Amino acid sequence: MAYNNKGFYRTEWYIDGQRYTRQTEIPVTGSKKNKEKAQALQAQWRAETEADIMAAEANRVRNPKGKILDQTLDEAVAEYFEDHEGQWSGIRDIEADFERIIGYLGAHFMIGDIDTETIIEMVNKRKREFVKLRTKDGKPKIDKATGKPKPQKLVSARTVNISVGERMKWFLSHMESKGRQIQPIRWEVVWVKEAPRHTEFTYEHEQLMLKTYRTDHLPALCFALAGGPRREQFVDLRWDQIDWRKRTITFKSLKKKAKKGQEPKPYVLAMTPSIENLILSQIDPETKRPYNPEYVWTYVGERTFWNNKTGRDHVKGERYRLTYEGIGTEWARWKKEQQLTNVRMHDMRHAAGERLAEACADPMIVRDSMNHGDLGMTERYMGGVKVERIRQAMLAREALDADRMQVVVPTENPTQNPTRVWA
Repeated sequence: MAYNNKGFYRTEWYIDGQRYTRQTEIPVTGSKKNKEKAQALQAQWRAETEADIMAAEANRVRNPKGKILDQTLDEAVAEYFEDHEGQWSGIRDIEADFERIIGYLGAHFMIGDIDTETIIEMVNKRKREFVKLRTKDGKPKIDKATGKPKPQKLVSARTVNISVGERMKWFLSHMESKGRQIQPIRWEVVWVKEAPRHTEFTYEHEQLMLKTYRTDHLPALCFALAGGPRREQFVDLRWDQIDWRKRTITFKSLKKKAKKGQEPKPYVLAMTPSIENLILSQIDPETKRPYNPEYVWTYVGERTFWNNKTGRDHVKGERYRLTYEGIGTEWARWKKEQQLTNVRMHDMRHAAGERLAEACADPMIVRDSMNHGDLGMTERYMGGVKVERIRQAMLAREALDADRMQVVVPTENPTQNPTRVWA
């Protein structure tokens, strides 16, 4: 029995060498009865754990050597998460997807019974679900024109493929590598056909943004377009991430895979003069000091109000750190004002990579500049080769062909007729 630094008892017990711990709400201070209550609770939880282990073992299928061949879905998912602890970004989304999958099949469904038909049934269920409402009251937004709730949207084909297809593919592949007897899946019939997304942040969008966007937010957005980092990376840019001597900016890697047992390589962005000028715009010309001592990007308060998050006044005219939510809210407001329906802030990252690809023939440079895990991701983000680049390549080939066709090929051995003059 132990207690944590918050003054509440924490229970601890071992079963077959496996350590289990659980926090109680029983305070350490007080009578001896509190300790007895905590001990009784520990005994109860230990008994429940032993019962769960016995129930799980009853459902396991082992070979003569004791190797697990099959097990329940909830146990396998817990094992899957334990094997990948600390290796995933976006863990909340992954947890939500597997909670949904367990809800479809049931916690005691055996993973050895999962076949192509099972996954297709889950895909069909997911296709009939709606996009999760993000309103505070949990109700659909009201259409101002009609006064009626806006219709809910079904989840996209891309969401279905990620939340069911990709999750199950990686899960079953991992469990198979651990010796579980997994049925072969025809993945080609599982995937839902995705409609191509034709969003692009064009030069016209850039010109419109420069003319109409809120000026104190512009430096951060122009930085995103110039360098191509993700929103959670460029919004949280700190001054200590900038190396002025090497003229580089080092971001924490979010997506790039690392070799087993190694930390992901940092995302290093080269600093060009235009990027440097954008960063220097966040230094007060009078005091010669940054507007914010820790974070680079700031904005000017447009009104005075009490900020519940910070617990202090938000004063009009003063500089504050730019946040992930704040820049997103302003982006949504600007899109609505300019009547842009199919342009995302993330499209600026795609535009940065595509423009770099047009100016550079080396895909390795584009990959590292965009911090992609592999060239396949770079190719998917960059899309197909522009027609103009294909035309330039064809013209270069035609010029090469023309040069080669002008060469006169000898018809006799020059060593046998040294006086012959060759064209």
